[in-house]
Amino acid sequence: MAATSHPLATQSALSVLKAGGNAVDAAIAAAATLCVVEPHMTGIGGDCFVILAEPDGRIQGLNGSGRAASRVDPAWYRDNGFSAIPETGRMRSRCRAW
Repeated sequence: MAATSHPLATQSALSVLKAGGNAVDAAIAAAATLCVVEPHMTGIGGDCFVILAEPDGRIQGLNGSGRAASRVDPAWYRDNGFSAIPETGRMRSRCRAW
């Protein structure tokens, strides 16, 4: 299943899925198509909303909306034990400052 604001982007996503790609591959194809067919509405760095069904049946959601923090200090992350971007949003359990 794929849903976008433009039929050609949805078609691109479905083509990727039919060819054996996964949901992330399809989302990238849809986003790339939207940049062409709706350049005034989309672009690199736009919002991302995901509802993902894992193979084991778990459902996960991602709200990737809004802008990135403009005053982030990379040193804070290093000082708090981060060497890479976490794979989950469960940063609070690892941060002394929170």
